[in-house]
Amino acid sequence: MNTGLTSAGDVASKPRKAHTVMGDRVSLASRVEGLTKLRGVAIIVGHATREAVRGLVLREPDRVRVKGKGEPGAIFEPIGRENEVGKGRLERA
Repeated sequence: MNTGLTSAGDVASKPRKAHTVMGDRVSLASRVEGLTKLRGVAIIVGHATREAVRGLVLREPDRVRVKGKGEPGAIFEPIGRENEVGKGRLERA
């Protein structure tokens, strides 16, 4: 999951029209989504999403370099809502 501005619309010719989204944030979301199986988690969010959400506890399991990016970026796993995550869970996160 990632957050940011994208471009959305129909592409191609009339007989083969398809609705799609494009942009750097979409590309990053697609690449991060592929990491969920490797990390054994249901959801991974990018840094922009982490900055956009409030009230969630997120842990940073790793920094990864995705295709098309020069520098590694942080990825985050949502643990739960701030008021629902117990102290024991926070220590394991």
